[in-house]
Amino acid sequence: MVESLGCSVDLANNGRKALELYDPSVHDCIFMDIEMPVMNGLEATAALREKYGNDFPIIGLSADAMGGDMKKHQSLGFSDYLIKPVKIETLANKIYHWTVTKKNISA
Repeated sequence: MVESLGCSVDLANNGRKALELYDPSVHDCIFMDIEMPVMNGLEATAALREKYGNDFPIIGLSADAMGGDMKKHQSLGFSDYLIKPVKIETLANKIYHWTVTKKNISA
């Protein structure tokens, strides 16, 4: 879905791979699934925040529709979150918000 919106994508099938792949000079944002093998999304997000700080968005993905508490997600290191299944319009809005709007505000 992200590629269909014209974005380049690097795919990590677990949190450890996400840590290996992330390059702040290349990636504008990260979509991080909460449940992954090897290292889950919470652990990977904490490690990314420790290493790189908070200057880039990490958008959590979860199938937990009851987990909609934004303060909880922010305390876990996520900039935002999406509940799966994700509609393409919602995904497009999040990408625009975090990669265009926020970048222009901080510039």
